[in-house]
Amino acid sequence: MRKRSTFRTRCVTLPCLVAAVLGAQAARGSETPLTASSELSNEIVDRAKVDVARIQTLVGEGNLPQSSLELAEARLADVKDEAILSETLYSSLKLGDLTAEQQAGMLDAAQRRFERQANLVGERQKLLAMGAIARVEMRSVETELETRRHVLDLAHDRIRLIEAQRQMALEEQNLEHALESGTSRKAMLKFEGNGHFYSSDFEAVAAAFEQQFHYPLPVTAHGQTRLHQSLGLDHRGKIDVGLNPEAPEGIWLRRLLEERQIPYIAFRAAVPGAATAPHIHLGTGSSRIGLAQR
Repeated sequence: MRKRSTFRTRCVTLPCLVAAVLGAQAARGSETPLTASSELSNEIVDRAKVDVARIQTLVGEGNLPQSSLELAEARLADVKDEAILSETLYSSLKLGDLTAEQQAGMLDAAQRRFERQANLVGERQKLLAMGAIARVEMRSVETELETRRHVLDLAHDRIRLIEAQRQMALEEQNLEHALESGTSRKAMLKFEGNGHFYSSDFEAVAAAFEQQFHYPLPVTAHGQTRLHQSLGLDHRGKIDVGLNPEAPEGIWLRRLLEERQIPYIAFRAAVPGAATAPHIHLGTGSSRIGLAQR
């Protein structure tokens, strides 16, 4: 079993997981736009394919050893997996817009890249033990292994966030049943505000939150996604935040929303048959669902 990195040890709460994933996306997104990044990935894959064909010919002619072809094929597999990550983990796609196939592909690609590098480190360690290479030659491969470990952790974290988003979407879908049973009134809280929620409101709130707590607002669902569509939910112009309304960050956020007259629905506890975890829904709720008024 591989050792858990200190990165994952520090990042175990939902807000922290969201911040980590969004941070990874922002870091990659700042390098190149999504379209340009995809084109670059395809170009790198094409070049790797050409290299494999060229080296395969040279090996067949006896001008290069078989190991050269094996290295080229490993490089091709690696850049293919990097391209998959560019279109999923590093992309600007909303969490809920990743298909099940893309999620599985993302995890598999990150796992394969980690395992290839782990194998390379193992081979280099054998050479080091034999005195064939210097210790300094291990640094780059070990650093790359740690980087790929973090990427694999982020891929797992993103899947966890997608599941959290799915659960929150299901919560809203099941609210009516919970209200009929009378179990939700104490667990949910609705603040009407001015009845409007604009993108400028969200941008201001997100900026204030990050300035206050030094990590991004842990958004788990932003607007309509493929997930909400499949559940028959209208989530346009609405945002879910993975914060407990009774936690310090949640209390601070609710006060800010009320000061700015921004409507929200707070799930303060799990609601049997409706809510599986506390969170805060920014924006107006469904007109057919009656909630306890603040």
